[in-house]
Amino acid sequence: GMDVREGDDQHGDDVDGVIVAKATAMVILFLASLLFGLVPFKLAKWCKWVDQDTGRKSKTGKTIGALLCFGGGVLLATTFLHLLPEVGDNIKALEDQGLLPEFPFHAAEFLMCLGFFLMCLIEEIIHMYLRRSQRQSCAKNTAVATETAFERASRRSFRNGSISTTDLVSSTDSITQKQQITGLDSVHAQIPTGHTHLHGHTHLPQASTEPEDIIVSSLRGLLVVLALSVHELFEGLAVGLESSASNVWYMFGAVAAHKLVLAFCVGVELVVTRTRTYLAAIYVVTFAAVSPIGIGIGIGVSAAGDASSSSVPAAILQGLATGTLLYVIFFEILSKDRSGFIRYLATILGFALMFGLQFLTGHEHSHGDDGHGHSHSRNGRAMVHKK
Repeated sequence: GMDVREGDDQHGDDVDGVIVAKATAMVILFLASLLFGLVPFKLAKWCKWVDQDTGRKSKTGKTIGALLCFGGGVLLATTFLHLLPEVGDNIKALEDQGLLPEFPFHAAEFLMCLGFFLMCLIEEIIHMYLRRSQRQSCAKNTAVATETAFERASRRSFRNGSISTTDLVSSTDSITQKQQITGLDSVHAQIPTGHTHLHGHTHLPQASTEPEDIIVSSLRGLLVVLALSVHELFEGLAVGLESSASNVWYMFGAVAAHKLVLAFCVGVELVVTRTRTYLAAIYVVTFAAVSPIGIGIGIGVSAAGDASSSSVPAAILQGLATGTLLYVIFFEILSKDRSGFIRYLATILGFALMFGLQFLTGHEHSHGDDGHGHSHSRNGRAMVHKK
């Protein structure tokens, strides 16, 4: 969007159109995300996902994986074919106006990387906090139980002169009085079943940690939602900072396409981890609300003062938002064991869809409201090269 240099007469009605577009986008995004986030809870009731044998779960997992990859493809196209060039154009325009110094490097790409590292930092801080809170809760619970376990295990194991962790595990878990009487041999026979029962849980006492486990898993649910919400905030910002109505709709389509899939996945995640209903509802609402909030902030930033003064922070924020999108694409969506040909095809499909949209809307721009800006920025570039 090159609104910066448009004439005022055109500017007035264009701004109204843009604000209407953004407001509509806010409402639709909120309601649709809410709907998609709550669908898994209904589905789980109907299909009995959680209580079903594993076959059913893996099938839904495949579908969700494919959907996420579709969202990834959509974002990939949006980030590299739409947002990044646009940030570049905006910065170029600001340099031409003397509002920004001429950078001796590619400012748009640099901002993108900064946004990426910002996102990494936020994620690391969240994980650090999570690990710490988990360690504390585990330490509290295991202290008492471990002592008694050690006593029991050592009493039994001193006879054959070794204390093994397997004895510890089985003694705290699945050993009845009878086995303790019959001695070590039956304990060792018992170990395999004890282990399958335990699954790789790190803490020894099962019973006492169960309430804590629920808290930790709901905390993790919250952090997944928070981490994604930060991205969604920036994505909303990207929509809110657009300067022409057609651009707003294009970006809205891109953000919605993957946000609705993510909302669905957040719902699934919450169902699978058996988060308490009221918490889950809060999470879903939070997730649904952040994009509209982002759009609102974007409207505020791009409306503050006259166009030229506001577009410096707008351009910088948009550059950072591009980086956070990059982060989402590769760490949230395309990474986690997302192999498989169907997922690959889904990614390509998402990319192709957005590319097609870009092609259609981009074509409109070159004749319509944005043509002036594009030719201008091209001249600007030519001048730079001549120097």
